[in-house]
Amino acid sequence: MLAKCDGPDRPKTFRAIYDAQMAKERTYYQVLRASRHSTHEGLRAAYLRQARRFHPDVVGGDLADIGEAEREIRLINEAWEVLADPSSKKTYDRTLPVLAAEVSYEPAAIDETDSGGQPIVGVARAVMRLAPVSFVLGFGVLILGGVMQAGALWRSGLAILLLSLVSFMLAPFLVMSSTARHSDD
Repeated sequence: MLAKCDGPDRPKTFRAIYDAQMAKERTYYQVLRASRHSTHEGLRAAYLRQARRFHPDVVGGDLADIGEAEREIRLINEAWEVLADPSSKKTYDRTLPVLAAEVSYEPAAIDETDSGGQPIVGVARAVMRLAPVSFVLGFGVLILGGVMQAGALWRSGLAILLLSLVSFMLAPFLVMSSTARHSDD
């Protein structure tokens, strides 16, 4: 059974629309049987397909079937009204939950430009790349030295770890001097 979509109790805000849709467990995309990432043309084709399918003249049958088809057509028209307008579609999409399939778990690429878009080169680039590696290496050697109870290995790990921490602290200054030097060229 579909909820009533017209009249004075019709939801006015997108949050109310979303709550009403979730109560029915159907989004406007599900009503139109379209993907959330469909283009405007794809949404229009889905709207026309569903409108044809549930049009009261096409459904025929007894009055109960026609009444259900009319309610479905109202819901299809409401979905199209929201999804046809790009700004209202964007607002509506923000109210929908993010599905696990839509979340990207890829690590971000290392940005090797400064805030002004200038490329980071030379020593600054090397420090940016090697500081995290040396931190992990120093921490590993420090733990290995502690486990093996080897004082020299432990001291080497501590030295590498401290060197990497100094590199992390110096990296912003090296980047600023590197980009300042190359912007003067």
